[in-house]
Amino acid sequence: MKTHFSPSQSEQNAHQLWSQFTRYNQEAFWQQYEPLIDKTATKISSITQPKPSKKVRAVTPQTFHYLIFPYRIRFISFIVTIGIILSLLFLTSISTSEAKSYGNIISIIILLLLANYLWVFSIYDVSDEGLIITRNLSLDKTQFSWKEIQAVKIYCSGADEGTTTHLNILLKTNEVFYFKYPLFEDDHLTFLKILGQKRIAIDSTI
Repeated sequence: MKTHFSPSQSEQNAHQLWSQFTRYNQEAFWQQYEPLIDKTATKISSITQPKPSKKVRAVTPQTFHYLIFPYRIRFISFIVTIGIILSLLFLTSISTSEAKSYGNIISIIILLLLANYLWVFSIYDVSDEGLIITRNLSLDKTQFSWKEIQAVKIYCSGADEGTTTHLNILLKTNEVFYFKYPLFEDDHLTFLKILGQKRIAIDSTI
């Protein structure tokens, strides 16, 4: 549907001057016409001035993780577990009892699983500048600015009981990073909201 605009008073006066224009009154014509054109141009400029774009709302710094115990307790528990494993290995190597050796081996396997659980984890730190993902007891940090992230994919793999959740980050350079993503439901929804707030494409199947 077209919108019709009625001519302003300045435009009407300019049109009237043009109807009276002759080569004999050029000087008087331009003296009256130019001020009218200036008024019209100023009005058009003020009307067509673009509106300022909406600012993206700042992200409040937050930390997302699934850790039950603080890092210090987790680290001490890992060291103690490794110490027990080494002790059991030594006892197994000098044991003359076959039954004790089997018992020690089973204990070692269980403790290795515990050590792996204590070692592997992910912490997600978000701020207005970007995302920092910290992994494992070694505190391996990977940092991304929001501007360099093109898309994020969140998905599950494995059977229902052994499902592992993953997060893939695709950068605008087409480089892809892979992480584990075991966040609680509330944290997951908040994280998705932040990604949407930063206008990052999201592909989530969980």
